[in-house]
Amino acid sequence: IGAHWLDHCLILGELNPEKGINHVADCHDFLKGALDFRLTEQGMVGPGHSVMAAAFLTRTVKPHDIAIVGAPTDGFHHLSFFLDGWHDILHAGDILSKNRVKIELLPSR
Repeated sequence: IGAHWLDHCLILGELNPEKGINHVADCHDFLKGALDFRLTEQGMVGPGHSVMAAAFLTRTVKPHDIAIVGAPTDGFHHLSFFLDGWHDILHAGDILSKNRVKIELLPSR
């Protein structure tokens, strides 16, 4: 595909404040405490904005290397790779579609 490196990813963390479940906050705490990520943005909801519903964290100069957003269940949303230019993005989309990789939205011409 020609990707130079992984740019960022977005994962889904189970969020159910009524049941005391907040995997967004749990992932945030782990990434920050164990892997030295720093929080760049967050989305807080609920009474007094006390529930972390989204967290964007980085270890580089980018706005985020990983983002976690609240969802009904844990899951994976997307990966983003660094490519040199638009032609490389279209070429990567062609390769993925020819190999029947399931993707919700491919680059369009």
